[in-house]
Amino acid sequence: MNFFDMHLRIGYKKSTMDTLPRHRPMNPIPVEVSGKHYICLQDPLRLTEKTAYLPMPVYFIYALLDGEHSLTDIQAAYMRQFGELIFTDKMRQIIEALDENLLLDSPRFREHMDRTAREFRSLKVRPASHAGVSYEMDTEKLLAQLKTFFTGPGGPGLPREINGSGRVVAAIAPHYDIRGGGGPFFALVYKALAEECATDLFIILGTAHTQTRNLFVLTALDFETPLGTVKTDAELLRKLQEVMGKDLREDELNHRTEHSVEFQVLFLQFALGGKRDFTILPVLCGSFHEMEQMGRAPEEVPEFGMFIDALKQAVEATGRRPCYIASADLSHVGVRFGDGPLSSAFLQKVEAQDRDILNYAARKDTAALFQWLCENGDRYRVCGFPCIYTLVSALNEGEGELLRYGQQQDPGGESVVSFASMIFRRSE
Repeated sequence: MNFFDMHLRIGYKKSTMDTLPRHRPMNPIPVEVSGKHYICLQDPLRLTEKTAYLPMPVYFIYALLDGEHSLTDIQAAYMRQFGELIFTDKMRQIIEALDENLLLDSPRFREHMDRTAREFRSLKVRPASHAGVSYEMDTEKLLAQLKTFFTGPGGPGLPREINGSGRVVAAIAPHYDIRGGGGPFFALVYKALAEECATDLFIILGTAHTQTRNLFVLTALDFETPLGTVKTDAELLRKLQEVMGKDLREDELNHRTEHSVEFQVLFLQFALGGKRDFTILPVLCGSFHEMEQMGRAPEEVPEFGMFIDALKQAVEATGRRPCYIASADLSHVGVRFGDGPLSSAFLQKVEAQDRDILNYAARKDTAALFQWLCENGDRYRVCGFPCIYTLVSALNEGEGELLRYGQQQDPGGESVVSFASMIFRRSE
């Protein structure tokens, strides 16, 4: 059986694997090549440049490498699934090949990750990771592309003025593919920020799409895009770390390829058009899964409560009034995410659930938000929930206004991602 008949062709290297490594978090995508079915493993951290296409039998083994199944367990499961025996030597060959390609959480992988993390942390500027992929690399083409989101179909028009009333204090914006339907939703938010938000400090609460050891992940690096470089507020970060008494950059490598902050920086640069100097505090928010499982509100978890208090203290010490931006998509449903075919009735139910989240957020009702999480769990895969909850918890003023809600189908119509544009205004 040809297990690695595409990108995983490597030589056989026998090793003694007394302790089976675990698979590491990857994005599995079913694909069909020349009539054969594979699972394509995409690395969200992009720590390997190789693309792995695993035949279904190999992916079956890969999925069982969870640190709990022995070789014998996997062989027995393989026999039940495929009706044939896979010999121990062949198993070891497969595991070694997976490890060689950095697909397992092994000493080899951790050494590679630590080296990459040190290199990333030594930089002064975080390079744009999605330029030329999710948006134009060329500056002039990028400016034209972004302008279209404001002036084209569904767009709100270009900002009429910069440094307006100062009433907008926070926003919820998508981090969905800019070109795939998210563009006008970004534009709605950033027109409002340009016209009604006079601050020079934006605290961007991004969604961490990769596993983190800590709830909150910060970086000291400035952010570079084809439109220039935006400074990360070093003084605010220093004050925040002083109050917290810990290194909030421990998981900094997660920022390297994460798009949820990068997209917001890009639209800030365009909307403000170089007419206002500003700094950012980039924060990635990790999963609330354990809190939901335990039924513990975030405020009852020391790490969350300490961070919110420290953030408020650090901001107050600067004497500035920041604008908070939650970079948050909502539900992810359909075949791509493990659901069955979508129906209009089901999508209406998804919308109702999404609007509940947005309504609670608009009222800054954290109790209702957490109650929603406990009742619904991860049923609709609302990836932006942690940063929405964090924004609401950190915000001292303002009432939310929903500008637009939308559901975007993939080209095949089998899956949907939902998102919204919302701003928070302080009273007159």
